[in-house]
Amino acid sequence: MEDFRAVRVLGQGGFGQVLEVVKRDSGKHYAMKVMKKSTVQAAYREEDWKEAVLLEKQLQAALHHALLVNLAYAFQNSVYLLLVMDSCPGGDLSDFALTADRLTPAQVRFVGLETCAVLSFLHSQFVLYRDLKPENLLLDGTGHVRLVDFGLALKGDGKMPVSDEVCGTPCYMAPEVKNIVGRGYSVAADWYTFGVLMYELSEQNLPFGDDPLFDNRTEYRTPAFLDEGAKQNGELLDMVQRLLLWSPTKRLGGPEQGGSQVLKSHPYWNDPEWDLVEHRRLASPLKPWLGRRVKPNEQKLRKQQRAAAETAKEMAKADTKDKLKEGGGKHGLMKHGSSKHASDAKLDIVEWDFVSPEAITQEYMETMATQVHIL
Repeated sequence: MEDFRAVRVLGQGGFGQVLEVVKRDSGKHYAMKVMKKSTVQAAYREEDWKEAVLLEKQLQAALHHALLVNLAYAFQNSVYLLLVMDSCPGGDLSDFALTADRLTPAQVRFVGLETCAVLSFLHSQFVLYRDLKPENLLLDGTGHVRLVDFGLALKGDGKMPVSDEVCGTPCYMAPEVKNIVGRGYSVAADWYTFGVLMYELSEQNLPFGDDPLFDNRTEYRTPAFLDEGAKQNGELLDMVQRLLLWSPTKRLGGPEQGGSQVLKSHPYWNDPEWDLVEHRRLASPLKPWLGRRVKPNEQKLRKQQRAAAETAKEMAKADTKDKLKEGGGKHGLMKHGSSKHASDAKLDIVEWDFVSPEAITQEYMETMATQVHIL
């Protein structure tokens, strides 16, 4: 923890806080997910909590993409598990879901382009995401979309996984995920969820309601999908309707319909250069709007800073406690070769620690660029 300076609390997660931190040697800002081991342990059965959090961390460590919230570092002490990830100060897209705030048609298309690109990348790596929703799409400091949270993701061994587990948020779950259509589900389920996302960001509504049953009582809410000229965008309407088909074999984006390449060639996208999309090279129409989201008011900022300082103090205490044990404590009472008490060692997760080569390279390049600029 001494390698980082805590700046403020960005949010509260299920197992702890997310802090904005600065790495002391490079000055680079990151988001640090702080999870208390005892809290994580209590949320799972005794025998599988380590495996559950380790699988998610390993998946994050194995993936790196310009449109993901990438994992830079992972470390632990006797009390905490810590994940250090790309910073996304623009918050998530839930402000534009079922609220009065609206994205413009151009902004919806841009969010759709980058989300389509990152989902396609995950599928190319045989990863089924299963949890696409506005809360899991963050905006980085340049106004680009970053996908986060791999808690429900599945990775296949050389092929796309197939699952029959009912999981996700009900309003985004495909019919086959609810085990209503067919047996088991795979890649087409992610594209159904993508269709719900595009509908919701455009309409501030849900196509089939909060928890559709997918029976003859389930009614499709015909969208307006108005463009900049207040006319219906027929291309968006066509794409979303084909993404929301109940049959996974008929759904746009599914393997039976030509996969993601056919979806990417849909006229709604207006023939973009997908290589530029993949590398965050397109100018973001959301960038000018970031200012009011990035900077909280002074009172809220002070509160966030105090909370971060308190969390950092608790983590530092745990680090100090571990170091004392490793050194034999104040009175040298520990046996030679013992680094922690047995009760602490039980909470350690083997293979948790991680350093991303990409993070090291990026920090070096940014430091060099800053020095050249100063010169």
